[in-house]
Amino acid sequence: MENMEKKGLIKNEEQATAIINANIVPITMGRSLQLKVEMIEADGTITDITHSPATFYDVLGDGRDLQTNASGLITAIFSQEKILLTGEVFVIYGTPEKSGYNKVFFDIKPPK
Repeated sequence: MENMEKKGLIKNEEQATAIINANIVPITMGRSLQLKVEMIEADGTITDITHSPATFYDVLGDGRDLQTNASGLITAIFSQEKILLTGEVFVIYGTPEKSGYNKVFFDIKPPK
């Protein structure tokens, strides 16, 4: 965060907390949700890269908690034996001209 503050990307602690919290997504076991991935360029332009062929989604861990497809559709796997109710997806974007990455955290809720 310190490096981002030096570059002027983050103005204060409140903004930093908001960015982190935006990357924690609640999801219910057995349900799916569609990620929306946007890239903010140096000039402030925002580009939706969710369905770009240069965007890749990778579930971190053993894949027993979450699944994803090439379009960023995330599914929380239902299990009555679940101990860990969190998951992570690494999003990577790369072209010869630009690249970036982010990690999205999931708070996996049991079904009601």
